[in-house]
Parts: sequence; structure tokens; C-alpha cells
Amino acid sequence: MLLLNDPVDSFWTSSVNDHEGKTFKSVTQGLSDLDKIASGDDSAPAKTEVSTEISALIEFMKEALKDQVSDVRSSARLTESAVCLVASDHGPDRQLEKILQGAGRLKTASKPVLEVNADNSLVKVASRLSDTADREDAAWLLLDKALVLDGDRPANPRAFAERLARLFEKAYTR
Repeated sequence: MLLLNDPVDSFWTSSVNDHEGKTFKSVTQGLSDLDKIASGDDSAPAKTEVSTEISALIEFMKEALKDQVSDVRSSARLTESAVCLVASDHGPDRQLEKILQGAGRLKTASKPVLEVNADNSLVKVASRLSDTADREDAAWLLLDKALVLDGDRPANPRAFAERLARLFEKAYTR
């Protein structure tokens, strides 16, 4: 495993596919089998199944966020964070896309994949929301959280602030 944290590392790793028979794969791109790395066992069991509540939330989020993300799925890579954004399996690395966009070399970026940590308490609370408007607010707030964690701004800061205000109002009026 290599830790490459310089933004320009995504340039050379996208052009050099392997070294001495070891392939390069960004953990921020596609489905990564991180469980195999941690255990050192290529036949390591997959992460446990997600509950029906979390599965229902993920399906709801796919529909609610379909214009912003290419997919919403349960994550095996997250241990503490509720959500993260990753590049699709065959798309360019997210960091590389940001650099190319900033340099004016890429007009539009591909839609990222939103990964959800089914074991996170915030996700569990969101999965128990019964009101459709509340679930939609939660879906958008989780996406905005992922954007902020990725170093970006929420797509619509005003809508973000309004959703957050509604959430606080409901939490403190119960």
C-alpha cells in the first residue's frame, strides 16, 4: 500500500498502471476491497448485510439525489464518517478531475458515487425518519456533508442552510 497524498500523484498513477506486477488502485475510486488489505486474506468475508431500513434509505437517496450522484451504495471503506464521495469504477480519480477542472482542461466532472456507512449513528437516525420531506432533507444533508469532507462547498449553500435550520427547528420543538 502506498500513501500518495500530493494532489499531483493522481496524474502519474493514472498513467502508470502497475509496478513490478502490482497494480495501482486509488481507494477514492470505485469499489475497493479494503477488507482484504486489513486482513491480508484475499478470501476475507464481505462486510455484513445492511438492515432493511438502511437499504430503504439508500434506495430513497438514489432517487432523491439522482441528478447529483451516479449511485448511492453502502460502504466497506468507511469506519467513522457517515458518508464519502468516490469516483465511479471506471472514471477518473476525483482529485485528478478537480485539478483538471481548476486548470480549465475539463468542462464538467463526472457524477461521483455517494457511499454510506451503514454502521454510522447519523445514517441510522436518517433511516428511521418516516416523513418524506425529512428523509429528503437528510439525503441532501448527507450529500452536502460528503461534499464538505471532500473539500467542496454544498451545491446550493442557501438550500443547505434552510435544510439545516428545518432540522434544528424540528429537533428542538419535539
